[in-house]
Amino acid sequence: MNLFAKIYGLLKMHYYKSKYEEYMEKYEIDPSVRFNGDNIKLLGEGKIIIGKNTYLGEECILHSTQGFVIRIGENVRISHYVYMYTKNYHPKYKSYVCGNIYIGNNCLIGSKAFIKHGVHIDDNTLIKANSVIKRGSTNDPLPNKST
Repeated sequence: MNLFAKIYGLLKMHYYKSKYEEYMEKYEIDPSVRFNGDNIKLLGEGKIIIGKNTYLGEECILHSTQGFVIRIGENVRISHYVYMYTKNYHPKYKSYVCGNIYIGNNCLIGSKAFIKHGVHIDDNTLIKANSVIKRGSTNDPLPNKST
């Protein structure tokens, strides 16, 4: 990698860090969290807690309703276009349903995954691209390094 590419990478990283500074102040986000891309949105009056060395890809939306929490562990990689909502409308019951979202440590969330309210994802879990994860879903673990 040449010097210009390294400088560009550093400038880009600092640009995103300053662009998302308001999220760092409003929510509990470790300073090592990497925002990588435009239009990453953290919304709502609930809590959003993001642990060390976590990566958020472009166009991610995390929405936490007041009284609820999205908690993301350490060393988590969240790919582009991933959505997480603690509140969703249920047409059968004609009302909203809410629940916390917990993502453990060392997880990988594939592109365009949708994580719904009430979900608990264990440590070392891989969520495949284009998945819809709802309460009671089964998650595939990350492949063992020995295989």
